[in-house]
Amino acid sequence: MRWQQVLAVPAAALLLVAAGVVLQNPEVERQEVQQPDDAEAFTIEPALAMEVERVDQAQALPASLAGTSHGVQLLSRDEQLVVTASLRDLFDYYLSTLGEASVARIQQLIETELQQQLQGQALTDAVEILANYLSYKQALHSFEQDYQADPNHNRQQQLTFMQERQQALIALQNRELGNDVAAVFFAFDRQMDDNTLARAAILNSDLTAEGKQQALVNLQAEQPIQQQLQQQRTQQQQRLLEIDQAELTPEEKYRQRAETVGEDAAQRLAQLDQQRAQWQQRLDEFRMELQQLKPSLAEEDYRQQYQQLLEQRFEPHERARAQALVR
Repeated sequence: MRWQQVLAVPAAALLLVAAGVVLQNPEVERQEVQQPDDAEAFTIEPALAMEVERVDQAQALPASLAGTSHGVQLLSRDEQLVVTASLRDLFDYYLSTLGEASVARIQQLIETELQQQLQGQALTDAVEILANYLSYKQALHSFEQDYQADPNHNRQQQLTFMQERQQALIALQNRELGNDVAAVFFAFDRQMDDNTLARAAILNSDLTAEGKQQALVNLQAEQPIQQQLQQQRTQQQQRLLEIDQAELTPEEKYRQRAETVGEDAAQRLAQLDQQRAQWQQRLDEFRMELQQLKPSLAEEDYRQQYQQLLEQRFEPHERARAQALVR
């Protein structure tokens, strides 16, 4: 196959769109709808037809994707697919529902999306990459079973194992997707893994404490800015999680959050804490009311009272969540 590759690697989480990806040529010809010979021919606007298709697709989405969007816009040039990391984001968006939906259903959803954005050879290539990516995901399960760390290994053995595992993973990705596509899909992951291994090698070296610290500083400076920002976000998220799990007063929690992510973010997190506390209080009150009802009512009467309380205590968009949390 002939793909034009664009090393556009997303800087944020799975559902964020990689920068630099644009829509394919918006000039679309009107599509003729075939009618029986005795019927009057007519045309339908492609934009309207696409909208109808999108509505049909949205209605069939797994429940966990309701109200969300992958945001990925695919690109082709001269009828050739431009491969970007955002194509993998699109795949993973739908694959996140695995268990809720079957692999066959997920593949169907992805292929429908590809058909809405691509055509001709670009579409053929994208469908083939999807099949290869699904094959990779299946092979990855066996790979993880084969490469499990031995807790009895010393630090040097652990480092050697990590290095061998990384090389084997790259080989698996290249085999299933081809070197070119794999290089685009996993560029950011490979950069992060290389950095992790480099840090481990420094920490396991014979350098003095000062030498190790300087080597780590140099390594950090050599990283692409995108990778540095991602590491910073990861460290911040880990620190925020530690703060949430600690037994702190609201004032202590606010101060530590402000030191980690700044005053504005700390204020937003404090507001979120308050909203969560209010929501939990409403759930607790709802649960207590149900417990008082159940012993005194027949099953049918209880169901009616349950529904009335649910509608009284929660807005329509809150009810499904409340029902799931209060069993």
